[in-house]
Amino acid sequence: MECAGADVPATDTSLAIAAVRQARRTGLGLLDQVACVDDVLARAGAVDHLRAVFLLSSCRTTEVDVVVAGAPRLWTSGGTAAPVERVHLPPGPLLGNHGVRTVHTVDLAPGAAVVALSDGVMAAGVHTGRGITGADITRLIASAATTQDVPRALLEEVRRREASTGLPDDATCLVLGRDGPAEQA
Repeated sequence: MECAGADVPATDTSLAIAAVRQARRTGLGLLDQVACVDDVLARAGAVDHLRAVFLLSSCRTTEVDVVVAGAPRLWTSGGTAAPVERVHLPPGPLLGNHGVRTVHTVDLAPGAAVVALSDGVMAAGVHTGRGITGADITRLIASAATTQDVPRALLEEVRRREASTGLPDDATCLVLGRDGPAEQA
């Protein structure tokens, strides 16, 4: 989850995190969980401020369900056998706004990962003309020895590009990886 703009009250992000936790405990499907979060934020007047990527993985399959609220910045790493690819998903409405959202399914074979990046990663170096491109992200993910090395590689590149000026925004990298096969039912 990240702010979609400046000066978002901390209470909005705290409320959103609490709503996500509560929705997750309901046992509802992923789209219904996101709708619960939308309801809570809309009642509080906290709309148009927050973006999020919701992920639900199963231990029984290699699939990960993804729902996007706002502009997604996702990549998949297919492990040793498949290339790193940008996942192009429709943005979906920001949190607190009801609208059309879709569950997208990504297959995570053993050794594969889903990588989600905040806008701070993508904005690194832009003001100096040395912005990080999608090709840079793909190269950095592909060159990491393991999925655990991906955040370090990406965030070190962000720091390198912002060394002289400091980060204009928070830079966050989340990696959901699968190390082994799905459990047998």
